Amino acid sequence: VYARVVAAPPRRGGGVVLVDPRVRPSAGSDLAAMAHGCADLGLDVVCVASPEGVALSRAVAAAAPPGLRVVDGREIATADGVVVGLFLTHDVPDGLPLRATLEAVRGQGGVTLVPHPESAGVPPPDALRALGDLIDCRELATGAMGAPGIAAVRDARRLGVAATSGSGAPDVGAVGGAGMMMRGFTDGRDFVEALAEAEPVVPRRGRRARARDRRRGRNS
Repeated sequence: VYARVVAAPPRRGGGVVLVDPRVRPSAGSDLAAMAHGCADLGLDVVCVASPEGVALSRAVAAAAPPGLRVVDGREIATADGVVVGLFLTHDVPDGLPLRATLEAVRGQGGVTLVPHPESAGVPPPDALRALGDLIDCRELATGAMGAPGIAAVRDARRLGVAATSGSGAPDVGAVGGAGMMMRGFTDGRDFVEALAEAEPVVPRRGRRARARDRRRGRNS
């Protein structure tokens, strides 16, 4: 999978990046350890979506080492269930109707994501169907699901569904359970477009070090 994605021609965002589309730390988490754990794992991008809002994702970004991009997000408790907003510029409050929440995320250029139902109390199916045009992607695998989750994301992609695979990690020990290898992206809309060709993966420790060693070998 890694070889196939790396060999693909770069698109608008350029390059290939390893992304964890959803981690979920709390204010009590060691945010610096989480940021450095993501970098040590070889992640290029991590999307931070805590119930405590974008202030927490910005704290992770402030602690992140060079080379790790942090996307601001929030887990939002709507009147109908939990959804996630990514690429946010400011918080969307809890308690709004589902439609108003999705529109508020979209209104600031953000991405709407429905987390896996095993990881959050998501809105009921009829509500999600009724507002499908406002939902950008669905999380079909989390860090605990392994190969079956990876297969579910691939099958969804073949059916034209924008699906993600993310760790949902609350702390550094759970980071890297699942991720996406995808072309580089510039913003939220570009992220959603890039998902159409992305591959779900289980990040492997040492990827960045191996890539560095290969470059040194070519230059020697």
